[in-house]
Amino acid sequence: MEHGTTTPLDSKLKTALLDNTGDTAQTELRLAALIAANAETDRRNKLYPTLAVEAEVAAMRRPLTPEDAFAYFGLMIGLLVPASMFIAFALASSGYTEWIVYTLTTLTTITTTVAGYLFGKVVGRSVDKIASRPGHIRFMLLLLIGALWGIAAGAMGGVFIFIIGAFFGAVLGGIVGSIALPAFALPYYAVRKGDMIDTRHFLPLAFGVTLAICSLVFGAFFR
Repeated sequence: MEHGTTTPLDSKLKTALLDNTGDTAQTELRLAALIAANAETDRRNKLYPTLAVEAEVAAMRRPLTPEDAFAYFGLMIGLLVPASMFIAFALASSGYTEWIVYTLTTLTTITTTVAGYLFGKVVGRSVDKIASRPGHIRFMLLLLIGALWGIAAGAMGGVFIFIIGAFFGAVLGGIVGSIALPAFALPYYAVRKGDMIDTRHFLPLAFGVTLAICSLVFGAFFR
């Protein structure tokens, strides 16, 4: 037999190998699909441990995902807390205030509002990921995440106040964030269903925390 000549036995072996390769690929695809389906089932079971919870989520009129809930909360904090600081300062100070001051404070407030909203989406995902952690660890992580959130938003807003304002904005933002996030997130964990919170539960909680912080700001200026 000359070298390179294909025999019937060689053809059968080659065909068998190709068939086995095809079967292996199909098996791997089926296995990957099965693993993905099991992971999705496990995720749904964790989100909706009972049919009652799933029914409550389905009955929500305006459900909010974690990203949306914390983005809107960041918008409220970024708008109302800096505004209350500037209003309290203006009321507490005597004399005429230059228009440039109002312009800079307005730009600062707009920036912190936008930053609070945008960073809030990232915060929402982080808060959702740590939901299963033990209580004391979760609380410490909320303090840290809130402080970083506030530092980022405060520093961006403070840039308009002669650059050095970024430092003071970061400090004040870090303090506000470390208070605001745990105060909002802990009740949020309690009232949400699955990974959703109804808007009718979100609004009282978010406004309550935000206005409480604003009242502390006014209290610090007018003792």
